[in-house]
Amino acid sequence: MIKYDHNVLAEGVSQMQRVTQTIKDESDALMKAAQNSVENWETEASAIEYRNLSAKLNQQIDAASAILGSTAGGVQQSSDHIKQQDRQYAKRFAV
Repeated sequence: MIKYDHNVLAEGVSQMQRVTQTIKDESDALMKAAQNSVENWETEASAIEYRNLSAKLNQQIDAASAILGSTAGGVQQSSDHIKQQDRQYAKRFAV
């Protein structure tokens, strides 16, 4: 008998999505907290570099979230497909 653990995979992806969201939330909070300091930096170059790196971090977090969303959809689609195949094969043996 073949056992598919798509529920376990889906839960793993869900956990990764929660962690990614937590990182994003903490990053956003840090950016807000640092914003006053950035505005008071003596050199504009440092402030620009900080903003560029912050934007890059947010882009990477958003990309990771998109990948996890796609992975979750793929796991669900695969699970649905295998369940459908199992039902079809079960009908063949029920004869």
